[in-house]
Amino acid sequence: MQAKWRKIVIGTLFLIVVAGSSVTIAFADQNIGGMLTSWFDQKTEESVEEIEQAILTEQQKQTKKLQEELRLAIEAAEEELHDFVEAEKSSRVEDIRKYADSLMEEIEIDESAMKETKLQELEQIFNNAKVEMDQVLETGGQEGGNEQEPDTEETEGETDHVTEAEQHEGETNE
Repeated sequence: MQAKWRKIVIGTLFLIVVAGSSVTIAFADQNIGGMLTSWFDQKTEESVEEIEQAILTEQQKQTKKLQEELRLAIEAAEEELHDFVEAEKSSRVEDIRKYADSLMEEIEIDESAMKETKLQELEQIFNNAKVEMDQVLETGGQEGGNEQEPDTEETEGETDHVTEAEQHEGETNE
């Protein structure tokens, strides 16, 4: 029984399909140009919509991909820039340290001029002391008596010498 019902259902469907196609054919005879234009317009519109949708979908995918690549490139560039800056800072700091060390090694204080000045001052003091002691010896202990004046040539020369020494000392202290 089921086989019989199957045959009836299949036969009915076949008849509906054949009848439907004959109706279409009958209408096609009457206005085939209008139907073709309408069908072509419909298919063109569907194709354009399908293409636009495919393009929009692909554009969204590629935009996301491009954004991700751009983010990764920026992160890599930031890391590289950070490393570069750190390396340059270290290098520059080390260079300035070396330069400061070299300057410190070059610092020399010329003590010989200061020593010479001090020796001249001490020599002047020694000579003055000798002159005064000689005067005391020559006066023989006379108090308020004939005190001999020291040799003016020697004293003046020595005074000039002290003045020059004092000037030189003032220049070095400045």
